[in-house]
Amino acid sequence: ALAVAGPQPLDALQRLVQANFGALPPGPAPPASAAYDALPPPFDTQPQAEPPVATVLVPVREQRSVTVTWCLPVEDPDEWWRAKPDSTVVSLLSSRAQGGLTQLLKAKGLASSVDGSIDEFTRSFVVLTAYIGLTPQGLQRWPEVVSALFSYLALLREEGVPPHVYAEER
Repeated sequence: ALAVAGPQPLDALQRLVQANFGALPPGPAPPASAAYDALPPPFDTQPQAEPPVATVLVPVREQRSVTVTWCLPVEDPDEWWRAKPDSTVVSLLSSRAQGGLTQLLKAKGLASSVDGSIDEFTRSFVVLTAYIGLTPQGLQRWPEVVSALFSYLALLREEGVPPHVYAEER
């Protein structure tokens, strides 16, 4: 599906769409090709003996955020698409509800926002990213923020996803 909005008259928008998208075949996109299944993930998905690497960048303009990215292997794509674990994790990371990560970090004055996204989805791996907008205090204490993120994920692993969250993602 394609949706277009703009200040141009409808006829002008239709001409723009036809000129730019007219060559695309109609209907849904074909499923991911099995030819890509053998491609390696963008980074290692195996547990490491050494701790993960933290890369600290100094921006050219003021920016306060921390980004954590994981590459998750997909064993069975059909089951993954049915269960939608990536959507559930993104929903939990982005939740502003009581007891969530966002509420905790805001209460401590460390973050202004927490969001999650799927940056890549193939039949063999998913790239999941957590974005945390930091306060000035959060920037100074970013290791504590990252620790809270991993603690939250460990809690979800130990206690499981609340049933209402899982039901909403179905």
